[in-house]
Amino acid sequence: MDLVKLTSRLIELPSVNPPSNSLRETAEFISDWLHEHGVNAEILELDRGYPIVVSKSMKTYSKSLMLNGHFDVVPPGDLKAWKYSPFSPTLVDGKLFGRGSSDMKSGLAVFMQLYVDLIDRVDYNLIFTAVPDEETGGEHGSKKLADIYKPDLVLISEPTGKDRIVLGEKGMLTFRLKAKGRSSHGSIPSQGENAIMKLTRDITNLSRINMEETSPPMSTDQEFESDMKKVTINVGVIRGGIKSNVVPDFCEAEVDVRVPLSFSIEDVMEGVKSVAKESEIELINSSPPNFTHPSTPYVTFLEKAIVEVTGLSPKKVAVPYSTDGKHFRKNGTSVIVYGPGSIKQAHSVDEFVEVEEINSIYNVYSSFLKSLRL
Repeated sequence: MDLVKLTSRLIELPSVNPPSNSLRETAEFISDWLHEHGVNAEILELDRGYPIVVSKSMKTYSKSLMLNGHFDVVPPGDLKAWKYSPFSPTLVDGKLFGRGSSDMKSGLAVFMQLYVDLIDRVDYNLIFTAVPDEETGGEHGSKKLADIYKPDLVLISEPTGKDRIVLGEKGMLTFRLKAKGRSSHGSIPSQGENAIMKLTRDITNLSRINMEETSPPMSTDQEFESDMKKVTINVGVIRGGIKSNVVPDFCEAEVDVRVPLSFSIEDVMEGVKSVAKESEIELINSSPPNFTHPSTPYVTFLEKAIVEVTGLSPKKVAVPYSTDGKHFRKNGTSVIVYGPGSIKQAHSVDEFVEVEEINSIYNVYSSFLKSLRL
């Protein structure tokens, strides 16, 4: 078993999403690797251009567990900013550098190896899935799988580090604000209606929304506490105007809103509508806040394995960002997120993962899966 070698091979495949040819190439590599290690695998393309790798143990057990990971990565950005080439994995001082090393090709390598090692050694059905579009919301991957499969437990090896178990995540609202105006010459703005100014007023009003939890149902990391308990709003994109001497007749913005665990998407959207009165609101995407209860027996089993293998007592947390876990929790399925790497490394220049952590988390999962009784 060489998890560093397998992770490195995955990093070498530049599976950047938005889609590139390497999504298919990466899916084929994963499928071929599984075949070479004696297990079945197929590539499903439920939506064109989005290949999903699926492998299932051919057992007749009544219970099942899914190992789920994504192989897409975000673009590397300015290549000149990287000390180590993003798609040429580099091992330095116990750290493996490369795009996706932390998010989440090391976690995917752990699941690939675990699957072939344990498929015939557990008394429940194992399902392995590798999806191509977590970085853009999972609509073509895990969301489709959640409609097909109803496992008793889903494990996702997104980066958490050895001492954190992620059990919940904030909800998300993504929408466009579209303001319309009337053009005129820039020297006589009174004859026009400035769409940018209308949108600016709505954005200012959005920033004044004050919705905050008083009793969060789950703890979080100290660095995330302020963002975790309140509705956060990020205006990420603005488009409008054609020239400085023309009063703009159109402007739009794309807005990302994150919703705490104890709030509903509907309540927050009503809050948005109550203050953004000069623009049309066009919903792009939404997912409700979701979590697996910390007292779930599966969580207790994993805690025990972490303590036995690493000597660490893990913290059970909710996080402000989202994972594909939301698609499975929507069906009432228990989901646990635990994997090598750090969210601070995800999407960063010179992204890396600690080699020791890859091997340690493999050992944790191996102990957990062999002792688990579904």
